[in-house]
Amino acid sequence: ILTTIIWGGTWPLGRWLVSEEVGGTTIPPFMIAVIRYLVSRFYIYHRSLHILFRRSEAF
Repeated sequence: ILTTIIWGGTWPLGRWLVSEEVGGTTIPPFMIAVIRYLVSRFYIYHRSLHILFRRSEAF
C-alpha cells in the first residue's frame, strides 16, 4: 500500500520529466518508470531505517 501511495506521489515528477521544457520525447517512458521506482524504493528504505533506529533507542 505504501509503495502505491509513493508511486502515485511521484507522478508529478514523471509528468515534469516528459514536459517539453525538460525532456519531451527524448526521455523514454520506461526511464521515467525506473526513476519513479527508484524514488519510491529509496523513500521506503529510508523510512524503514528510521523506524529500526527508533526501536533500537528504546532498549
